[in-house]
Amino acid sequence: MGLGKKKILSQGASGVTPTDNFAPKLYSGGSAGQVISGVGFQPDLIIGKRRDSAEHWWVNDVARSGKSLFLNLADAEISFQYTTPNSDGFVVNATGGVHNTGNLVAYCFKGGGAAASNGSGSITSQVSANTEAGFSVVKYTGTGSAATVGHGISTPELIIIKRLNFGTDWIVYHKDLKSNGYDGYLSINNNYGEQNAGALQWNSTNPTNTVFSVGTSISGFQPVQTNNNGSPYIAYCFHSVPDYQKVGFYNGSSSTVTITTGFQPRFLIIKRSNGGNDWILYDTVRSGGTSMDDYLIPNSNSAEYANSSLVVNATSTGFTIASGLWAGMNEAGGKYIYLAIA
Repeated sequence: MGLGKKKILSQGASGVTPTDNFAPKLYSGGSAGQVISGVGFQPDLIIGKRRDSAEHWWVNDVARSGKSLFLNLADAEISFQYTTPNSDGFVVNATGGVHNTGNLVAYCFKGGGAAASNGSGSITSQVSANTEAGFSVVKYTGTGSAATVGHGISTPELIIIKRLNFGTDWIVYHKDLKSNGYDGYLSINNNYGEQNAGALQWNSTNPTNTVFSVGTSISGFQPVQTNNNGSPYIAYCFHSVPDYQKVGFYNGSSSTVTITTGFQPRFLIIKRSNGGNDWILYDTVRSGGTSMDDYLIPNSNSAEYANSSLVVNATSTGFTIASGLWAGMNEAGGKYIYLAIA
């Protein structure tokens, strides 16, 4: 498992320079106040994981100063900020813990800086939006009744939402989840397949270029996990950008599948949507090249796995997955959603 070298990617046809907007950053744990530099920008979302041991994923973002979440847990946010961004990376707060021991990776996303008020929806939100890169951080407070939330970018194709003050699942909208005529949902802290209660989560409504919709809490049902009355929420929104980012899906096969994104991915997360298989995350930085065999599991605290029989190859135009490469990656009859970033 080599550390690899950061490849400076040229600006694509969309005008987005990948390394100015997204960076997987490897580092080793150290003392309190350790400065991690060389990211190339000030990150507005940091998702991190210790690679060499079973530790929880942590999540920090620009809209929740002083707070952290755990990606693989349903837990409410805690009152400690593991990493504090600076102009070229971040500062690691305190010693030990999940964020500052052993070998680690931090996935850094550039938003739009400090969150600003967005009144596009029936709920006023706080948004940090990077419109060129198709990414935004959105904080809002639920109402319990069907509502809309401004997101600050073009129509989102992937939305990841977490209730902040209570132990409920992370809820995932993806444009290619459409069971029973309406949008279903997944949970990034669980490995279950698509759930068919999307009418509750998304009010049977797809996102638009200004808002996404959340449903109504109904007596006798589990409260809508995207819109509990009075609860604060965080949402991370993504849409495809030519030559930089792709939200898509592919069908499994009994042979090798080739997926075209239009660029060479540095980062790839995959989930089988019609089966109970883990989320799988690859990147070329941890693997040290385009033959990606070092993977992490976002719904688990497990250490990084290195498996030469579970290789995903990044190509100049997308990625390939060999036949027989586990049901969670490529099996006939399987449907797989993904997010790829150059």
